[in-house]
Amino acid sequence: MNFPESEGKQRPNKSAIKREIALIVEFIFKLAKLTPKQLAQLNLPEEVYRELLNAVALKHAGARARHLKYVAGILRADEGCQEIIAAVLAKTPQLRK
Repeated sequence: MNFPESEGKQRPNKSAIKREIALIVEFIFKLAKLTPKQLAQLNLPEEVYRELLNAVALKHAGARARHLKYVAGILRADEGCQEIIAAVLAKTPQLRK
C-alpha cells in the first residue's frame, strides 16, 4: 500500500498488523470452543457464524486450524470487526482469559 505523502497518512506498522491478526485468530479459536447454542446467542455476522460451525465439524486438527484462520480473515475484513469483538467479549466473560 502506497500512501502519498500529501495526504499525511503513513503506512501501517507491519508488526502492529501482525499482532492484531494474532489476537483475532486467538479470539476465533476461543469462539470455536463454545457450543453452537452459545454461538447463536452472540449475534455474530452470518458468514462468520456459519463458517465457525463448519470449522468445529472438521475432524482433522490441521484442517480445523486452517479453517479457523480463514474465519479470522473473514472477521478481520468486516468493517465493524472491533465492535463485534467487543460486543462478544461483553456477553461472554469466559473468553477474556
